[in-house]
Amino acid sequence: MRQLLIVMIVIVFGGCTHATTPSCADKSVIGKIVQLARQSIESDLLEDDPAARIDQVMERLAIGLADIESSDHDETIDKHSCTANLRIALPPEIAALKDHRAFRLLALGQTSVEIQGNDIVAPVTYTTYLSQDDQELIVRAQGEQAPARYIQAAYKVGAFDADLRTLPDLRGGLTLYSGPGKTLLIEPVENGSLQFHVNYERNHCRPWAQLITEERGDTLVYDNPEVGCTVLFSRLGEILLVEHKGCEMMARSCSPDGVYQKQ
Repeated sequence: MRQLLIVMIVIVFGGCTHATTPSCADKSVIGKIVQLARQSIESDLLEDDPAARIDQVMERLAIGLADIESSDHDETIDKHSCTANLRIALPPEIAALKDHRAFRLLALGQTSVEIQGNDIVAPVTYTTYLSQDDQELIVRAQGEQAPARYIQAAYKVGAFDADLRTLPDLRGGLTLYSGPGKTLLIEPVENGSLQFHVNYERNHCRPWAQLITEERGDTLVYDNPEVGCTVLFSRLGEILLVEHKGCEMMARSCSPDGVYQKQ
């Protein structure tokens, strides 16, 4: 009888025992942060393109947490406050986009992330605790959304569909780019130089044709100091960003500026 009573007491006290909250570096907590980061990436991609190929993007990313530290532990409710760096390893050609003028201006916008090597590194803070009713692990984070904006921008310019470092061969024949209300044609001429033509749908804008005066890797330049007119053509794979400076004799509505894509 005494032995039976001891067993019953152990069972009762055992049922009242609360589990302890996993620490900042616990695998279950890290898994939750990674899951939140993945969800943020998927959400941003689908918001911009409901038909986005999510699996094609996610299979090329490696998401992890590093430099994990505990900043506080509230013992009354067993709640951990934590800091860490979210690291997302990118394919090298996608990490390199951060330095490309066309990418920064067209897609990246106000998004500011740090890239170390091929990794996006974003500081995150998070708390971890157990719910009172069913002892479910709850992790709340801040900062895990930042990498999603960079990945969304890279997807928008086609970085996950092709290697944007491979530029079209402009001397292999006519290369056609088109933008809103404008068509840009770049073609070789007899002496081996390149020539551009800009045609407009607006009747009041005259077609414009000039020789490219300089080639700088992925940038083509038309520079005419006599009239103070310069046009930069920044190539990003099959995307072309056109920007002009000066060119005061040209009506603003007839500028060649814009985003053109190979057709």
